[in-house]
Amino acid sequence: MGEFLCAVFDEWLKADVGRVFVQYFEAAAQAWMGKGNPLCQLNQLCGKGLAMEPMAMYIVATTMSTQNTA
Repeated sequence: MGEFLCAVFDEWLKADVGRVFVQYFEAAAQAWMGKGNPLCQLNQLCGKGLAMEPMAMYIVATTMSTQNTA
């Protein structure tokens, strides 16, 4: 999987930047340029909302959140 993704990235970088937008590639480029990561899912913390789990564990409320903040 890693080799495939690298090959797709290389092709995008060579021929498609500015014409075809791939969200994760654009976010990686933005983070590489020091502008921070725009994707909530790829940041250390995502948003400020909390969710209550059945066992009274507080977690950061995001899509597919697994980070325990208690």
